[in-house]
Amino acid sequence: MKYITKMNIFEKKLEKYLKSSKKEKGELLDAVCEIINLGRKQTIRNFRKVQLKNKSLFTETRGRKKIYGNEVNCLLKELWKLSYKLSGELLHPVLEEYLKSFKKKEDYSY
Repeated sequence: MKYITKMNIFEKKLEKYLKSSKKEKGELLDAVCEIINLGRKQTIRNFRKVQLKNKSLFTETRGRKKIYGNEVNCLLKELWKLSYKLSGELLHPVLEEYLKSFKKKEDYSY
């Protein structure tokens, strides 16, 4: 006979929990709380523990979203170095002129 532990329940229901809407999550939490006789907040914490253990299910990315790709960042860094490391406030007005000169050169494609 196979025994079901509390963490097995969380592991089995985690994927469904993560894909559910807010209303469905509430219903799932109620059902799991009833089965294992835990409080709602503790049930949410246990789902989070299982999620953090399994890195393949963890899709959250932290930090700011990237606006520019590597090509733009490399080009800006090159321009910044060529301008003798001017601050952003001073570099901004002359940036257009630097870009025009970069476009004229054949070895830089932008």
